[in-house]
Parts: sequence; C-alpha cells; structure tokens
Amino acid sequence: PSLVIQVVPQRYYPEGDLLANPLGRVNEIDRLGVEGLERKWDDYLQGTDGFSVIQVNVDNRPVGDAVSSTRAVPGDNLHLTI
Repeated sequence: PSLVIQVVPQRYYPEGDLLANPLGRVNEIDRLGVEGLERKWDDYLQGTDGFSVIQVNVDNRPVGDAVSSTRAVPGDNLHLTI
C-alpha cells in the first residue's frame, strides 16, 4: 500500500472569461499553456513539482528520515494592465 498526497495549483483569472482570447488557456491534462499569454509565459508561470520518498513499516508509519526529497518551487505571477 502507498499514500500519495498531491496538491494541484490552479491559475486564477480575476475577471473570469473576460479576456480569454488574449490570455489563452491551459491544457487540463498537463497544465501547460497552449494559447495566448499562457503559452508565451508558461515557463515563468509553471514552477517545479516537489516530492518526498519515505520508507514506512508494515503499519504504514515512517521509518527514519525521507530517503529523498525535492522542494516544490511555486510559479511566478504575471501582472498585466490594459
């Protein structure tokens, strides 16, 4: 048995679909920008996933420290004016 905890960031559009065409959109499966500013600035907005690998005993309790881990790096914000 294993336990996977996954936090999924979402992009936030304060005005909803108002500027959907120039802003573009994000692919729902891999969350990559595929059109408009989302595509142009995707590397800047994306960030990097993090993870931890932890050994557990038969009771599913951690044994020792994490075997390996990488901290998540949040994506940056893009502030626009029109």
